[in-house]
Amino acid sequence: FLNKNYGKYVITGQYAADGDNADIELIYHTTGQKPVIRFSELNISDDGLNEDADAAAEWYKNGGIAFVSWFWNAPSDTKSGVYKKDTDFSLANAVTDMDIAELTQDEIRGLYNDGAVSEECYRLILDIDSMAEKLGKLQEQGIPLMWRPIPEGSGDWYWWGADGAWAYKWLWELMYRRMTVLCGLDNLIWVWNGQSAETMPDKSTFDIHDRVNYSAIKSELKINEAHTII
Repeated sequence: FLNKNYGKYVITGQYAADGDNADIELIYHTTGQKPVIRFSELNISDDGLNEDADAAAEWYKNGGIAFVSWFWNAPSDTKSGVYKKDTDFSLANAVTDMDIAELTQDEIRGLYNDGAVSEECYRLILDIDSMAEKLGKLQEQGIPLMWRPIPEGSGDWYWWGADGAWAYKWLWELMYRRMTVLCGLDNLIWVWNGQSAETMPDKSTFDIHDRVNYSAIKSELKINEAHTII
């Protein structure tokens, strides 16, 4: 649908702050029309997650497109938040040269116990797997999602961008391989929003570039049917 209409029509969307779609209903009562895309957020906390996931699923079942972002609370048990200023978590400490993307949790736990990977690395894996489990429940229902994790990676305000492009790209590619290969998720349309050529991961790991600063990366990204600019 996106490729068929790319360059021909404007496909509207609206952020829904909660599961009752009050923002979208306001648009409907004002205009008599509803947007195609419902934007929302998912997280791995149990609080409100089922409601958010159910609302995204219901939107798709009613003929719309569900678009979810992951603003990831840092996996720290002392200071957690999405902003670097609110957490003591260091992504740089999590990065490893070892290829761990397709290892089981038991295997990675063994590496952590042996001191081969850091606690930060192990905590990242646990969070990725928890989110993959939530997304997998939507896959079981046949629900596709436009999936936009860790956005705005070129900035230093979120913890996933604060340690530089090399760490951000490592995290993105780790998440992509783990979710798609190890966890078998094939219901996700990956939307990358890293904003700059320096933070752009391997082009095989995303389907859509959510344009923020297109002029900065247009020479790096060849647009075709597999990579759509929105």
